[in-house]
Amino acid sequence: MGWVWIVAVAWIPLAFGVALVLGRSVRLADRKAADTEADAVNFVVDRPPLTIVPPKTVDSSSKAPEPSGPPLPTPPAGRGAPTIPGLPSARPPVGRPPVPASARPRFTRRSGLG
Repeated sequence: MGWVWIVAVAWIPLAFGVALVLGRSVRLADRKAADTEADAVNFVVDRPPLTIVPPKTVDSSSKAPEPSGPPLPTPPAGRGAPTIPGLPSARPPVGRPPVPASARPRFTRRSGLG
């Protein structure tokens, strides 16, 4: 137990010295960075110019096809309702419903017996 106290007493001045050295180096680095002029920020990106693709001409004869068949059913409201139309429910059903307390088997401890 004595060696633990020796390590603890030696650890405190060592940690204090490391903290002083680290703090001084940070302070000197900040002072050095403040003395030098900051580089001018360059917002210009030197890249080749973009090529513009001409828009496609749209024929008035080609319209979107009409949907065939019955309309889609409306999603249910409440817990089973999807968050975004067309996506499945955000909370899928859990495997099976919980077992009621009356149907659960009761296990008794057999501590102290035989």
